[in-house]
Order: sequence, then structure tokens, then C-alpha cells
Amino acid sequence: MQEQLIWLMAGSTLGLEELGGLRAAQYLVGTVLLLLAATENVLPVAAARAHAEGGEAALRSYLLRTGVKLGVPIIAILALLAVPGEMWLRLIFGTEYAAYATCLRILSVSVVIVLARDLTANYFRAKQNTRVLFESLCVSMVVSLAVVVPLMHAGGVSGAAAAVGAGHLASLVYLVIAAWRSSCAVGPAFPRWGRLPRLPTRS
Repeated sequence: MQEQLIWLMAGSTLGLEELGGLRAAQYLVGTVLLLLAATENVLPVAAARAHAEGGEAALRSYLLRTGVKLGVPIIAILALLAVPGEMWLRLIFGTEYAAYATCLRILSVSVVIVLARDLTANYFRAKQNTRVLFESLCVSMVVSLAVVVPLMHAGGVSGAAAAVGAGHLASLVYLVIAAWRSSCAVGPAFPRWGRLPRLPTRS
């Protein structure tokens, strides 16, 4: 939803031509996002199973292995798209779209952030803690909308693409901090206030 709001703001502020270039870049990285979407019904179930069978350590191990298995091919595909970005935009959309290669590169980095964020989100889905996920989405939207105008003033349509990435990054950071706090949330070994309880003494 936040992306749609940013696209509307970019179109109204920068013009439909600039928005068209931004959407062209989005279409190219959209093929990779489809790969991520295909895992949405598989990874949460497998993560929950790992947590149920092996606890915290098994869950973290599963998410790490999955991150490597997904991350290597996805980063390779994104690099293949982003590095010669001008060529792909020129071949698929036309010569005038080659100028939006920077948007393609920024959105490619955003996809990597989305991958890391989704893997971290599965940590909380496995623990059935959906409140943190909702809070992270709120953080993402607030950050994106807060930075989109100054970024567009500074970088034009590339700034609009960067605002999307900034929102995803804020969401990832929020989830990582929440996961760290969750793993450190152990009960105190001694009473929180006062001194150690006295041992009973013989009279």
C-alpha cells in the first residue's frame, strides 16, 4: 500500500513521464518479487515446524539456511538485471527508458531488503507473534511517507524509489531489534527488588 501512495505522490509531483520510468523499473524487479511471493505459503509453515520440533536454535538455523538458499539466486538475478540496467530498459521499454536505470538499481537493493525482512518476519510468525509484524508495517509506512518528499526534491524519481527502500529498511531494522529483544528476554535469576531471600535458620 505504501508503494502505491509513493507512486501517486511521484506522479503528481514529478509528472506521469517520470512515473512511467519508475514503473518500468518496478516491472523488471517484479519478476523477482513473484519468486518471493511464491514462498509465502511455504516458509511460515516450515519455520513453525522447525520451532515446534527444535525450539529457538532450530528456528534460527532454518531461517539462516533458507536465507542462503533464496538469497544467492535472487541476488544473482538482481545483479544481472541491475548492473546492465540501461540495456534491459532500452531493449524492453525503449531508448528513453534507459535513463531510469538508477531506479532499477535502487529497487533491486530494496528487493534484497524485502527478502531479509520477510525471513525475519517468519521468525515471529513461527512464534505466532503477529503484533510485531503489524507494528513493523506501520513503521515502514511512516518512514516512507516521511522521507519521500525530501528524497524526491533531492533525487527526483530516484528519490521516490529510495523512499520505498527506506521504508523496507526501517521495517527490517524494527524486526531485527524486536527479535534480539525476544531472544534476550529471560527471567531474572534473582528477585528484581531487594536482597536475596533469607534462608530459614534454626531457632
